[in-house]
Amino acid sequence: MRILSLIATALLQGCVVVPRTEVVYHEKCELEVRQITLEAHYARQFPAGSCSGKDCAYLLAALGLVAAGSVVVSGSIATVGNMLYWAELQLKCRAA
Repeated sequence: MRILSLIATALLQGCVVVPRTEVVYHEKCELEVRQITLEAHYARQFPAGSCSGKDCAYLLAALGLVAAGSVVVSGSIATVGNMLYWAELQLKCRAA
């Protein structure tokens, strides 16, 4: 189980997820509305041999936590933001 978690952490190490707001056209209501999407950005990779032993394991674990945290935080921002944008669309669409 320990080796599996290290492998998963190593695979996640360079990926950080960030929310991005974009404007799209809603044809039914003939309005431009905003929506939030998630983008994956890859951080700089560490050169081979730059760490060893427990230090490397701690570094990979920390990077895995940052990657997982960015997914949770960015996903929450996108969910709440899109719900608010949807409510705004419903109000504007009824008024149009």
